[in-house]
Amino acid sequence: MDYLLSKREIEIVSHLANGLTTKEIAEKLFLSNHTVDTHRRNILRKSAVKNTAQLVYKMRFSQQEEVTTDYPVAVAI
Repeated sequence: MDYLLSKREIEIVSHLANGLTTKEIAEKLFLSNHTVDTHRRNILRKSAVKNTAQLVYKMRFSQQEEVTTDYPVAVAI
């Protein structure tokens, strides 16, 4: 994995992998929808993918190669 995600970004990816919407993530993490959208854009940019489906796929399979954090990168689908 040649990009670094913040703890918050990893948390958001995990929620996305579990099927939560931006609004649901915002409510769960006590953030605004705009803040979650900004994190999502940053995550997509950092991971060089075009959409959330690609992101979850990439995170799921890159986790098998290298685990560098105590936080879940993605949850099995």
